[in-house]
Formats: sequence, C-alpha cells, structure tokens
Amino acid sequence: MLDRKALQMVFNNLIGNALRYSPVGSALKIHLHRTGRFWDVDFADKGIGFDKKDMKKVFKKFYRVQNEDTQNIEGAGLGLFIAREIVKNHKGKLRVASLGRGKGSVFTVSLPISRGLTV
Repeated sequence: MLDRKALQMVFNNLIGNALRYSPVGSALKIHLHRTGRFWDVDFADKGIGFDKKDMKKVFKKFYRVQNEDTQNIEGAGLGLFIAREIVKNHKGKLRVASLGRGKGSVFTVSLPISRGLTV
C-alpha cells in the first residue's frame, strides 16, 4: 500500500529542489523505469550539483550545503530528510548522484514493485 499524499510530498520536494538549485530555464528530466524488483523514478537536473563530501550528508536532518552557490537559497534542511523517511516507510530507497559541483544531480526514488503487479 502506498500513501499517495506522502509520496506526492516526496516528488514535490525533489521537483522543487531541482528548480530552486538550477539556473532559470534549465531542464529537469523525470524518468520512470524498472530495475529488478523496483520502480525507479530519476529526477535529473542541470543544477549546482554536489561535492562528494556533501552527497553523504544531504539526507541528514537540518543539513544544508554551504557554499557561494547556495547562500541565497532559503530552506530549513528538512525536505530531503523527510523525503527519505517517507520512502523508507514504503520499503524503498532515496539516493543521490552527482559528478560534482556545477554538474547537476540525479535523485532516484526506488519503490518495490507489488507482487501482484506485472508489466
């Protein structure tokens, strides 16, 4: 069973972050695909990206990347923490990948496929 409203919060957070941390007019690609026993939803942006050290911390409560690219962007550092908790409660995973600062990022939500669902 999926909590539709909770997952909507997750997707809204990821889309909102992609827009907030990307140049105006840049593309956001959302891709749904099956990986083994999971549905993966990738949110790929052309935003500011992450240093390796920050990728390990972005899901921590109240953590915010601190650099000149983020200093004027408002937030409490709770969105990704809450999103990850919601996805965990659905027996899924929320991950991030980035090639580095200035190179965008990809957030992936992985949710298990229902046993009764076939594609």
